[in-house]
Amino acid sequence: MQKLSIKNTLFLLVTIFSWSVSTYAQVSIENLRTDESKGFHNQIDFKLGLQAGNTNENALKSYVRTDYISDELNSFVIVDYKKAAHDGVIFAEKGFLHLRAGIPINETQTIEYFVQKEFNEFIAIQDRTLFGASLRISPYNSISKETGAGFQYYFGIGGMYENEIMTAGIAETRLFRSTNYLSCIWYPKKHIGISSVVYYQPNIQNFNDFRILATGEIEVSVVENISLVIDAKFRFDKDPPVGIGGYDLEVNNGLKIRF
Repeated sequence: MQKLSIKNTLFLLVTIFSWSVSTYAQVSIENLRTDESKGFHNQIDFKLGLQAGNTNENALKSYVRTDYISDELNSFVIVDYKKAAHDGVIFAEKGFLHLRAGIPINETQTIEYFVQKEFNEFIAIQDRTLFGASLRISPYNSISKETGAGFQYYFGIGGMYENEIMTAGIAETRLFRSTNYLSCIWYPKKHIGISSVVYYQPNIQNFNDFRILATGEIEVSVVENISLVIDAKFRFDKDPPVGIGGYDLEVNNGLKIRF
């Protein structure tokens, strides 16, 4: 019953966001961020994808993100929902709600606080809740405001509490993980963006229990505020639950709309 409640909530949020886009017209979590002006910025993605690992199927994915940027606070909320079907029958779904707030310390450092709620039938997660904090450092940024071209990289170091309930009778786990990431963004031209990010999340009480998530994305702007995107995600779990494979590979392509 708890899983259904989470799924219904995520589906409702995606539906509301999608309806808002049609009514008023047109960032892993880290993604290409082309507009850093103050105020609200919104993004919605629709993608088709292939997944291999614990499941080998086609899938449909929707993604909604809203950022708020000011001098004192950089924050965003993400709603992500994905379903996979075989012969027209849905057999697995996943989704998450992620909230994050960043408080700038100076031009290169930001303290971030985050909370996430998730379910994932592809890897038998009935309910996953986490919250934590990290320090985000951006030591290099050559992206030109005039041409839009350039390169930027940044990294984050932090910690989080994780409460994970698995399906199929697997026990509930509660633990603390270190959460660390390295992200790179390159704009060879203003209308072409390439990004990659790698997350490393070890159990602080057992460093042999760690997870790695690597993502990459290519985005090409076709008209103002509308882009074609292709992304790939690789997830590795060194100590997965019994009956769950250690890796998943996902490739998606579709449209990204900003407004």
